[in-house]
Amino acid sequence: MFTTVTGAPGYKRMDKLVKGDKLWTRRYRRNQLGPSQGHVSIVECVMTFVCPPEGQPMVEVEGNFLTLDHYVDRGNGKWSTAEELTHPGTESITQLAHIVYNIKLQRGDHIEHCNRVYAATLGARFDTAGPGKEPTYSEEASRYLQDLPGYASGHIHWASGTASVD
Repeated sequence: MFTTVTGAPGYKRMDKLVKGDKLWTRRYRRNQLGPSQGHVSIVECVMTFVCPPEGQPMVEVEGNFLTLDHYVDRGNGKWSTAEELTHPGTESITQLAHIVYNIKLQRGDHIEHCNRVYAATLGARFDTAGPGKEPTYSEEASRYLQDLPGYASGHIHWASGTASVD
């Protein structure tokens, strides 16, 4: 993630983020005629999810490893799953993860990984994934996190089998 420290952008790995970190983000726009504006959002909670013993498949998108079903955008306003962004007919780089991360930002925006790849975060007002698909990352669903142990301290840890990571 691109962070801001006294006005100087830097890069911080997901596993190093903590509550209160400031990240450069973008707001989801249904109208794709103009670019969304970047601004700073504050990390409210970092969540770690323990994956099954055999591991969680991850796919590489522009140097970023994401779960197959995580919604991403290459900066053009068109959202797809990470798996859909891999090039058909080519061997995509995959790996198995034993822990995956997601974050809740105070303003519910999308984080920029590197290479202009944006990833949806929990509560990002990304309430519909498309016709006939289930709502994803809804702002309403993220409100329930506030009642969970660990939310106030900024870290929720989900044991294997207690939450879906796809």
